[in-house]
Amino acid sequence: MVGSYDVRIGDRTVGNVEVVKQGLYYRFSCRCRLSGDTMHRLEVSCGGERQDLGICVPMEGRFGVEKKLPCKLFSRDRPEFRLLPKESGGRGKYVPVYPEEPFAYMTKLKNAYLEIRDGQAGILIRE
Repeated sequence: MVGSYDVRIGDRTVGNVEVVKQGLYYRFSCRCRLSGDTMHRLEVSCGGERQDLGICVPMEGRFGVEKKLPCKLFSRDRPEFRLLPKESGGRGKYVPVYPEEPFAYMTKLKNAYLEIRDGQAGILIRE
């Protein structure tokens, strides 16, 4: 996985990601040319698994993300990096969480995030 990779929005290349191994972690350093009108999330796909690397923020005159994640989360396949609009509705399935009820999606938590909608805690499950 170590190397330099393009970052894409759809079919357009907008930047690059440098991946460096540091011990048991990969360090991702992304820089992109964006207008700044819309916030974007950086996502990596590798071996059928997806990982959210975070929201691009202003860095060094461009937009970027700095993130470290454990190597064990990634296969040896070639990674693909893409930017997704933060407010895109297709990010996954939102499931409200009620403390007094069992949670039916325990097996899906690996690719899920806590999200608050209208004051209600829930889980956003990445499909």
